[in-house]
Amino acid sequence: MIFNNREINAKKPIIPLQTENGYTKNRKGRITNGYIAETGSRFLPFYTLLYVRRNVASYSMCAGSIIGEKFILSAGHCFENCIEVFILAGFNSSQIDSFTFFDQVPSSSVIMHPTYNSTTIANDIALIQLSRSITYGLLLQRIKLPSLMSNFLNKTGVVSGFGTYSDINPITSNLLRYTFVTVMNGTMCQISYGSSFFRTEQQLCVDTKGGHSSCSGDSGGPLGIFENSELTLAGIVSYGSDKGCELGNPEVYTKVSSYLPWIQNNTNI
Repeated sequence: MIFNNREINAKKPIIPLQTENGYTKNRKGRITNGYIAETGSRFLPFYTLLYVRRNVASYSMCAGSIIGEKFILSAGHCFENCIEVFILAGFNSSQIDSFTFFDQVPSSSVIMHPTYNSTTIANDIALIQLSRSITYGLLLQRIKLPSLMSNFLNKTGVVSGFGTYSDINPITSNLLRYTFVTVMNGTMCQISYGSSFFRTEQQLCVDTKGGHSSCSGDSGGPLGIFENSELTLAGIVSYGSDKGCELGNPEVYTKVSSYLPWIQNNTNI
């Protein structure tokens, strides 16, 4: 099946949530003020682009990370009312149509976290079990999982995706992009979104100073940070402010290290 922006809705539907201080959360993905990944998956060989079908004519775009030969890790909110998922990976260049791996799986192959909450976006994590194995090579590699309870405070990492790259021109990108963001103390996310929504033990608060951010279509994508000299999957794009991607508001990522037992139980990784 061939995908292009004329045939699908490439954005995650916007579902704002009101918090007690007037901010709203937006469950869209978020890459703005970033760089084009000229070498595609040779730079980001673990990145996967996901098209999630919700009905006959409705698709939304998310992302994920290769963590094993038959498993992709992504955000739970990407798969609400999911019928099937199309997985594209192994991009030979920055172009969206340069993928070398393709798979199509039904919703039964999506493993949602059992306590995912669509209202508070808590436990925003999910696994996709592929119908065929990935053969690792130059363009396809797994990303290492973090150490148990790593918090990556004050660490800078790379976030990537084909999502929207401008608030002014909110269309998804045909080019794989990346930018650098820093994990900061959770206080700013608690102030922005409310302590009943942001949970330090389950989530990372990320600084988007200078408008460097993920954006619409990047949900579920990887935040890679070096741990013990190896790029590690520290976070999963979850949500940010619906005021825009370039205004410097903090954004929230699922903290992967908090879910290692659940991942292992479901994948044996």
